[in-house]
Amino acid sequence: MIKPILGFLGLGLLVLSVGIFAGEIGRGDWTHQQDSGNAAVIATYGYQKMKVLDAGSGKASVIFTNVNDREYCAGQDALFNPINANINIELEIDSQLTTIALPALIGCDDGESFAQIKDTESMQLIAMMYDAKRVLFHQQSYSLNGFERAVKKVID
Repeated sequence: MIKPILGFLGLGLLVLSVGIFAGEIGRGDWTHQQDSGNAAVIATYGYQKMKVLDAGSGKASVIFTNVNDREYCAGQDALFNPINANINIELEIDSQLTTIALPALIGCDDGESFAQIKDTESMQLIAMMYDAKRVLFHQQSYSLNGFERAVKKVID
């Protein structure tokens, strides 16, 4: 009676292990940054960063990294794929805050949490950022002092 139960338990653990291993192998298909050399840091707040990433075809994607590593990653980033979500970003334009909701992919890669705004919406956000003094996201304020230089480095 115990041997069949142990056999099923062993089979279940094997299937679970194979699924986790397969997810780990496919990680490159869903990580937020294929080539970190094509990213430029726009601003930094502590260890958190706002980056612009070359998305190809003259487009760029805005990425916030280290959003909440403990909550999103907890050392288990290979166990789940990033999820689609809407994130709220505030822009300070003419001394007034404007909140916009943007579709993004949130997840974790190598213990680093991220929120990557979709390409089309990223381009719209980048256009709006030219008029902004700062960006607020996830309780952090980012100065836009190096913004134009970072965008030119990636897009041009």
